[in-house]
Amino acid sequence: MNLLYGLSEFLVRYTKEDIFFRGGITAGNLYYDENLHFVFGSGLVKAYTLESSVAKYPRIVIDNELKPSPILWGIAQENEIYYLDYLSLGHSLIRDSDMPEHTKIEHFSSCLKEQKNAIFKAYQKYLKDERVFPKYQWLAKYHNDYCKKNGFNQFIIDVD
Repeated sequence: MNLLYGLSEFLVRYTKEDIFFRGGITAGNLYYDENLHFVFGSGLVKAYTLESSVAKYPRIVIDNELKPSPILWGIAQENEIYYLDYLSLGHSLIRDSDMPEHTKIEHFSSCLKEQKNAIFKAYQKYLKDERVFPKYQWLAKYHNDYCKKNGFNQFIIDVD
C-alpha cells in the first residue's frame, strides 16, 4: 500500500504543475546493473506494455495478474482495467495526517483547485488534437467524478 500512497502523492504533486503521467504496476523479474546503470527484465517489459498499450490516459494501471480489487481503497476499475485512484488516496493521506482539521481541508481544497486549473488548461490546449484530447477528456471526467462523489462541487471542471 505504501507504493500506492507514494505514487498518489507523486501524481497529485505533478498534475498541479501541468505534468501528467501514465504508467503500469506489475510483478516480474528486474535486473539493475549499477556500473552500467542499465535495467532490464520481464517486470520492466510488462510495466512498459501496461503503460503504452493499456493505460492510454494519464493514469497508473495495475496488472490484472496482481488480482487488484476495487474493494481496496485507492483502486478504481473501468472496463476490466484497474487503476490507481490517486485523488482518493491523496485525500486519505491528508485526512490521516497530523495537520489541524481546518488546515487539512484548506490543503486538499488547494490541491483540487490547482489540479482543476491544470487539467482545464491541458483540456483547452488539446481540444482540436484528436490524438491527445481524449487523454485530457478522460482526466477531466475522473477529476469531476471524484469531486461530485465527495462534495467538492466547486472544483468541477466546466467542460460541457
